This record gives sequence, structure tokens and C-alpha cells, in this order.
Amino acid sequence: MNDEIRRLTDEELGEFVEIWLSAYPGLMPDDFTEERKDKLKERWAQTNNDVDTMNWYGYFREGKLLGGMILIDYIMTFISITTQVGGIASVCVDLIHKKEHVAKKLMVFSHEYFIKKGICLTALYPFRHDFYAQMGYGLGKKMNQYSFEPKNAPKTSKQNVTYLDSSDINLLLDCFNRYTSQTHGMFYRNERNNQRLLNSYKVVGYKKDGKIQGYMAFKFKKLDNFIKNNIIIDELIYETPEALSELLTFVHIQDDQIHRIVLATQDDHFQYLLTDPRSEGNGFFLTSQESNLQGVGIMYRVINTQGLFNVLKEHNFGGQTLNLKLSITDSFLPENDGSLIVNFSNGEAKVVNTTESYDVEIKMNVANFSSMIMGVIPFKKLYNYGLADISDQKYLERVNALFLTETPPKTIEQF
Repeated sequence: MNDEIRRLTDEELGEFVEIWLSAYPGLMPDDFTEERKDKLKERWAQTNNDVDTMNWYGYFREGKLLGGMILIDYIMTFISITTQVGGIASVCVDLIHKKEHVAKKLMVFSHEYFIKKGICLTALYPFRHDFYAQMGYGLGKKMNQYSFEPKNAPKTSKQNVTYLDSSDINLLLDCFNRYTSQTHGMFYRNERNNQRLLNSYKVVGYKKDGKIQGYMAFKFKKLDNFIKNNIIIDELIYETPEALSELLTFVHIQDDQIHRIVLATQDDHFQYLLTDPRSEGNGFFLTSQESNLQGVGIMYRVINTQGLFNVLKEHNFGGQTLNLKLSITDSFLPENDGSLIVNFSNGEAKVVNTTESYDVEIKMNVANFSSMIMGVIPFKKLYNYGLADISDQKYLERVNALFLTETPPKTIEQF
């Protein structure tokens, strides 16, 4: 069969949209008209042509499009440094051609694509976690969904809270990227991203001294009648306690008309801000009452282990000094399978010749290694679960300290 994967033309994007809509019907509202479909095609074609960091690729057999994906070049804050990350989005296959390994071949291509660019890490949102785990993807940080009454948010002042619009786009972008520079796992944005945010949400911000120091992007959701609504907060960014306090005051004063505030956040401690953290579900187990829902979303994958340590050469790995033999099983990407020796000197990492001696060896698959090095799960926990091995237990605490991060990765990017 004559199969190929290549970048899509404007005309072929129309076919891609049809496959994408069939693969992800739940993403589209019931009233998704042909006119709206045409606008989506037009917007994607413009992005495919004008944005160098975002490209649509298709899988063809005998000239027929069977599936495709979007490949995105991101810049991410990785613990203490910034690095490129490959985003893989909208992987889709024609319904007739499922179970023909189209998705697998698209994923193989995507890894090769990013490796050629010198990128060592990829990320995606899975439709099924087990499917991508088989391809070496490890779980990311869980997301929390809180549902609370507005009156349970704190109330102080709101004198610096104002609506934001297109005239604020540069200040909004500055705020977001300052926050990103201080937050492990966050992807930097550009003006186009923030214009889309302003077009899609109501946005209020904390503006003081000519700077936006925090903002909240939200929508209303109608419930059983026109006077009963929830506020759905999809983004809450703040740089200072004062910004957070005033934005939550804005939430508090909506109590007269809003039933519940629904907030998605990777902050595991948000309940400390609420006078009553109980959720609307009122679930009860053991002696605990439900405060929030949790879900697993984003997954990460190291596609070049040695290259990643080179990227992290200026990061301090817990101040540790030891020679570590790292043995990674990676059946999906053979060139990333095998062992390497990393010399850690006062926390600075350097990959050395594999024939050199080492103090201790650890073994795990690439999915669990990816989650560990991202700071999602400690090595010690992987070891206790039987998901990693160590040659000498006396090094357990020191190896654990190598890969600990102050906070797990956070991201609100939906791609």
C-alpha cells in the first residue's frame, strides 16, 4: 500500500474537519451548523498557513485521507528552566479505518518529527489513557473541580477588579507569561492565544499600577430556569495574594444570582479558601464529605532521555552527588530504550560514558520515568508500588531527592 504522512493543504483541511468531527462528536454542540463548520475550516487553514508553531498533518493511503493530527511547538517552564515541548493534538482516524494502526503510525511520525527539531519531551490529552500508556506516555498532575456557593468564597475588597477587553491584551499576556515563568509545567502564550480567550469568555482582571496581576475567565451555565445559573471558571491566574483576594471577592458578591461556582484547578489546597468546602454532590465516604471531583488529563513523554538531561544541565537535582545508572524500557521508541550513566555533582547533571562505574542503578519504563522527571510522582512511590527498581536500597532516599520538585506541573493549556 502507498501510505504517507504529510502536511495538509487548505483544501485537505476540509476533509480533516469531517474526520475530526466524527472522531470527537462530543466536542461539538448539537446546533453545529454547516456555516460554523466552514468557519472552523477557514480558521484552521489560516492558522496552518500563518502560525509556524502549529501544523496540521494527515495520514494518506492511495491518496485518500484516513486520519490526522495537529503538531504544536510549545515553550514550557520545566522546573527551573524553559524548554521546547511538542504538543500532539486532535489525533483522529476515519471511522471506517479504525483498527488499521493509523493512530499508531501518526504517533510514530510525531515523535520523529519532534526529535528532528531537537525537542526531548512531548505532551497530549488522551482519549484513553491506556492507549497512550502503551506508547510510553505517563500520567500528569490531576485536575480538581470544585463546586461551591459564591458566599463561601472570601470577601475583602474589589476596588482593583475590572472587565478586560482587547485593549488589555498585551497587559494580559504579560501577566500570564510572568506567571508561567514561575510555574513548572505552564506553556507560554502569544497574543493570538489571549485574543481567543477574550473572544470566548468574560474576563475580569485585577489591575493596579498599570499592570494586570491576575485575572479570571468564566462563562455562565443556565440550569433549570433562566434565573438559576452557575459560573464556570476555566482560568484563574494570580501573581499576588491581593489579586487572588479581590478576584474571589468578585465571586462572593455574585451570591444573589448565581447558584454555584464551578472551578477547574490543579491547586490541591483550594478548599482552605472556602468557609464551606463541601461540593454540590454531597458525597459521603468513611468520615469524609465530598469537596471536589478529580480527573487525570494531560500525559507527558520523554522522547530523548539523554537530550533531556542536556536540556536540564543548569537545573539542580536536589544538591545530590552520585553516579546513577538509569535503565529505561521504551519498546515504542527503540532509540530511547536502554541505559545511560548520569553523573550528579552537587545537583548538576552530566551524562557520561556508559562504561564508567556507577553507585546505583534504577530501572523503570519510559511512561513512569516521564511522570517522575516531571515531578508528578516521586521515585520512592514508584518503588513502593513495584513500578521501579533500585539496585541498592541504601540509595533510595538520595535517588528520591534527585527527582523531587517543589510543586508538581500545572497547565491550563487545552490543545
